[in-house]
Amino acid sequence: MAEHNLQIVATSVRYYSQLDERAFFEWLDRMPFVSGYNGVARDLFIALTRIPTYEDLWEIIGFCRRYGVDMKQLEKFVTDENRRWLPAEIARSLPTTNGSQPPNPANRNAKP
Repeated sequence: MAEHNLQIVATSVRYYSQLDERAFFEWLDRMPFVSGYNGVARDLFIALTRIPTYEDLWEIIGFCRRYGVDMKQLEKFVTDENRRWLPAEIARSLPTTNGSQPPNPANRNAKP
């Protein structure tokens, strides 16, 4: 994976107080897989040190949900191994690595 792909971008994050903004950056600073971040206009580029592990992905998902960061950008970290437990907004619409579509949970009881 190219190094520029080891980043996520937080755009136009809304903070509800100064303490909320402080908590945002403190959370970033506590994530061991975040190597740094740099703001440009409304975007905060968050650099990762590695491809996220299982634990890392859950931490990123929680962070993104809390601060409204677009999780579609996490699609680049989807694998056949993590697809089944990742939230639908990240993994369900992507093709698998062999080119087939993942099963649609809505069709679980459908007859062939």
